[in-house]
Amino acid sequence: MIFNNRLPIARFGALEISSDFECGAGVDFRTEQDGTLYVRIPQEPLVPYRPSGQPERVIQMDYTWYFCVALTNRDAADKQVSLLASRDEGTESGAFRDYGVPAFTSLDFQHWDRMSDVRTDTDNARAYLLQLTLPAGHTVYVSNSVPHPYSQGTSWLQDVAAKHGGICHLDTLGPSLEGRHIYVLTIGEGANDRDGRSRVLITSGFHPAEPSTLGVQAIVEHLLAGSPLARRIRKELLVDILLQVNPDGYVHGTGGCNAKGVNMYWDFRRDDSENSPEAVALWDWIRKYPPLVYLDFHCYAHQVFKEVSPYIRPLSDYRSPRSRRLADEISRALVRMCDGRRVTGGLTNGTSTLAHQITEAYDTVTFTKFHFHLKHGQDSIRHTAVEVLEHVARATLDEIAGVGATLTFSRAAKRIGRRARILLSQLRKAIPVS
Repeated sequence: MIFNNRLPIARFGALEISSDFECGAGVDFRTEQDGTLYVRIPQEPLVPYRPSGQPERVIQMDYTWYFCVALTNRDAADKQVSLLASRDEGTESGAFRDYGVPAFTSLDFQHWDRMSDVRTDTDNARAYLLQLTLPAGHTVYVSNSVPHPYSQGTSWLQDVAAKHGGICHLDTLGPSLEGRHIYVLTIGEGANDRDGRSRVLITSGFHPAEPSTLGVQAIVEHLLAGSPLARRIRKELLVDILLQVNPDGYVHGTGGCNAKGVNMYWDFRRDDSENSPEAVALWDWIRKYPPLVYLDFHCYAHQVFKEVSPYIRPLSDYRSPRSRRLADEISRALVRMCDGRRVTGGLTNGTSTLAHQITEAYDTVTFTKFHFHLKHGQDSIRHTAVEVLEHVARATLDEIAGVGATLTFSRAAKRIGRRARILLSQLRKAIPVS
């Protein structure tokens, strides 16, 4: 590990604080003069990114935002605690107010409750001021996200595979930098047969601090359920799902990097086994099983000025009419579902990203990123993920069945018809009636 996000227990009277656990993140513990407990949000390496079509421009992607600490009250009475978590020194408490930025507490690291008293310095939340009650003799975990430990994700995947062996198969792509398994769950009838069915690849966890796994777990549960669409997907497609692409990042509590400080979403090093073996392993799987469609999920947490939205890349990125048709159909559906919101331009298809590389190699239709937003709650993430899956699955199944071309022709015919009616109306107005 090239940087340390975690610290062992520090004691301040009857109060203990630590970040030395899976998904923990927080350093420089101390108490302020007014008794406020201070935690510095760990610094992550900046990621230089060159947007497509703008080779002279470099954007520094900053993933320094995440914290997760354990507070223990050794007193015999409940204790009121004020916690300041900041990435900057010298933030004045008077500058804080309620911008609607979420923060959470948990007693068991599985069930997370949204806090009621959360103030931040801005709607981009470089610093948090939190008020909470610590029950006597208890430990409370506090975070500005909903962490999902790698150990929990692994156990969940193994349970799913054991219960649904007839329609899903759990495999490993290989080890992470620190030797942890990178699991892939394939769902479909006869999922272990590796037949010639079209494949959909779904990933989450490039950026471990983002709770995108909530949505992907909901997708898995939906695919294994008994709805007519789920049964059709399992029969006609194979869906490969990577819940936690970046295992070491989950263990070490990083915002976006692996154990060597590589942010694999923006800097997908498919040939760099020394610094990014996770990317190498994922690319090896893609070469064996190129997907027709690739979905990658992310989640906003602290940036409340942003909203749920997909990244929509240009149709000109695709070579075949089939891929352009399918990309157009899915794009329309996702933008409609997001009330017209979308991200376009150079962020969607930079040459250093997997999105660009997989389309360049296999003409794969990609939607990376699709962003949830934690401000809407955990159930919203789950419902949104299933809705995205259904839109993508219907369009993909229609395209495979040959319906996609018919829909495109019908849409084009309607546009031509509308234009003809407009032109006829204009001609009627221009020609005087005798």
